[in-house]
Amino acid sequence: MLHTLRAACGDDHEPLDKFDAQLRSAVCSICNVSLTDDNVDQWLQASLPVRNGGLGLRRVSSLASSAFLASTADTRRLQDQILHRVSLGKDNMFEHCLQTRVTNGRQPPDNSVTHKQKIWDKMVVDVEYNHLLSRYSEPYHRARLLAAAASYSGDWLRTLLISACGLSPLPLF
Repeated sequence: MLHTLRAACGDDHEPLDKFDAQLRSAVCSICNVSLTDDNVDQWLQASLPVRNGGLGLRRVSSLASSAFLASTADTRRLQDQILHRVSLGKDNMFEHCLQTRVTNGRQPPDNSVTHKQKIWDKMVVDVEYNHLLSRYSEPYHRARLLAAAASYSGDWLRTLLISACGLSPLPLF
């Protein structure tokens, strides 16, 4: 999936939404939780990176343009070397994907970091996080989101299960 996201501009493609729906369904089934369409904010928060208070279950629909734009920017010099005899001019697909992001209110990073997907993605994550924060009007929900996004609050999700330290998974019966 990552190769596909990096090789083609995937903004607003229905199959990506279907893939996200399958991911959400699998998470609901495995964890025995309900993340229905009524609970869109819960699924949006779960799909945020751990550092932003999520579970790191990234939605491919939100990663699509970041992966493509970073990959294209990173390989542009190599493409020019390989295709040095062909005058390509502008990369129309890159320009289209970039214009879609700008239209949606997300400015591109400066040229020194356009090859880093994390930088492109940070803008998307910040918009989603701020959207969630603005939707939570009750202090309890805002405090929960802010606490989940605090430094080191998600470290337990990165813990390795080392049996010598007593950190082995529970046996399944």
